[in-house]
Amino acid sequence: MIPSELAASDRIELLLNAPEMNRCAQKIASLSARREEVLRLCRPADAEQIRLLKANGNICEDWSQLLLGPLFDPDRVHGSQFLGRCALMGTNPKDAVEAGALGSPANQTETSAAHTSGYPQLPAGIYNSTLQDCVVDHTVSLYHCPALMGYYIGHDCSITASRLVAIPLERRMDSPELYAANALSPTNLVEAGLETGGRSLPFLPEMTLELACLIAENPVDPDCLKALEQTLNARSTQQAEGYRLIGPGSWISHCRLLRNSYVASTTVIDGAEYITESVLLSAVSSGTRVSGGAGIAGAVLQEGVTVDTAARVRSSLLLSGSGAEDGARIRDCLIAGGTVVAAGEATASFIGPFVGMHHSSLLIAAYWPEGRGNIGYGANVGSNHTSRMPDQEIHPGEGMFFGLDTVVKFPAHFRRAPYTVLASGVSTLPQRLELPFSLILEDTPPPGSGAGLTRIIPGWMLRENLYAVIRTEHKLKRRCGSFVAQDFDPSPFRPSIAEYVRAALKGLRSLSEASWYLPKDLAALGKNYMRGEDLAPAIAAYEEYLSVVEGRELTREKATDNSPVTTAQRQLLLRYIEILGAYPERATASRRKDMDRGIRIIPDYECTHQPPEEEPLLQEFRLETAKEREQAKDMLTRQ
Repeated sequence: MIPSELAASDRIELLLNAPEMNRCAQKIASLSARREEVLRLCRPADAEQIRLLKANGNICEDWSQLLLGPLFDPDRVHGSQFLGRCALMGTNPKDAVEAGALGSPANQTETSAAHTSGYPQLPAGIYNSTLQDCVVDHTVSLYHCPALMGYYIGHDCSITASRLVAIPLERRMDSPELYAANALSPTNLVEAGLETGGRSLPFLPEMTLELACLIAENPVDPDCLKALEQTLNARSTQQAEGYRLIGPGSWISHCRLLRNSYVASTTVIDGAEYITESVLLSAVSSGTRVSGGAGIAGAVLQEGVTVDTAARVRSSLLLSGSGAEDGARIRDCLIAGGTVVAAGEATASFIGPFVGMHHSSLLIAAYWPEGRGNIGYGANVGSNHTSRMPDQEIHPGEGMFFGLDTVVKFPAHFRRAPYTVLASGVSTLPQRLELPFSLILEDTPPPGSGAGLTRIIPGWMLRENLYAVIRTEHKLKRRCGSFVAQDFDPSPFRPSIAEYVRAALKGLRSLSEASWYLPKDLAALGKNYMRGEDLAPAIAAYEEYLSVVEGRELTREKATDNSPVTTAQRQLLLRYIEILGAYPERATASRRKDMDRGIRIIPDYECTHQPPEEEPLLQEFRLETAKEREQAKDMLTRQ
């Protein structure tokens, strides 16, 4: 994590110059060097080798252009055709490695035998395939491939019934569905966050969420643009060779078209429809997979990404641990780790970690770096077109929940209203909302309030739906993986969220007693109204929340500091202990509402649903709060 006190341009420069930011270019350079070494090691086929190859049903337009490795075995090549200049290393007996017949160990580091996809490999050899201008390293299995053109294929790869084409970009002929930017050129851009551009991101294969946020949030800073431009110009040259490289240990089966794409070691491509002008990174510990009729055009897929079941990804960056499935449509997006887009459509959006998008829904022009939210079935978060230009945008808040059939009109800014829920069927006006943990719902507006206003209940999530808040935290704790930054805090009870709550509390306290509150009374309401009866409970909920956050921070601070507590700290700890004592029952009560309603409606509801008191989540929460209370009580004993 780069220190936040540095200027944005300095932070961008530090991130771009970090050693890990060069890993893709280094691997491409290593594989390119290995390709040249294979060409150096191979020699033109001799007369006996040609005779044996012909006897096995192989043909070649010019046998003098067929180069073979020192341990090539003609009996492992049957029914194949060779066009242009092809180099084949052959099989990999153990003694060949020890004798150095396969080349220098320096160029074998990327091609270690340990780097495998985990999928079963057919016996090495080339059977019923057509190769043109290909370089094939040792121990490769090629079966029934109608066209392998221009690629270097690393050792231990297995390719079956697939078409791989590496050709200069000027010679490609695209159908509209395959049209996309070339992801191997960092100077091309992903319009994530705004469809008409303005928060553009480069196709950096090693892009991180932190770097992407800095670039998107400083779109016109000249120092930031200069730092970025210098790096991108260098990277464009470094990655130029990647369009024709398949890393070792990759497993490719029944891919209808793989064109001009870099495929890193151990990648699995199983039944993909097409992969064009893309970068697929992978690793043994976090393999990347494209399968089930999926299509990728002009995209970067980092380690541990899965795209399957007919999903389509175009001109996008999918960061480690993200994915797409169930016919999802993704265009010009950044998808952070933990977010899997399923069934719905995401266009020109910057989607942070752990966003649930598992149903048919729409998200367009969203800048949502904090993520952690959910988009329900039929939600339309996409009114970015005014009929004049598609230049409007939305900034959802962390943990926002867009309910079934919601319609959100742009522009909208909810980043200072994290963990707010839009109830089913709500249609919201363009607005800037600054009241966290709220519920927005349809209700009868007050007389003379104007058309379109929806009702808001600030702090409702803390008062009436605490179960959902703690479930979010526990769910994220379980799902955090190696792709999440070390400083990632899954808790909604943390200082950065508390700042929004503190500002909202100040605004609510400024209101005089009334039956209704409209946007003219408090700008933080956005385009919503609040009933007078909801004011005092909202203030109480925000005050309790701040006591919990401040109490937790104090106990953490005192855990490494043996100094006695002050009078003010003692009062805070006492309040903190009191609130924590009530929290488990309040969370259980919010969950019990579902149980009670279900019992009234469904005859055998109790037989099929676990009582709240027996839920593991609530039992764990009870133990955690008890432990926190004991820690706080221990602080009170200090003199």
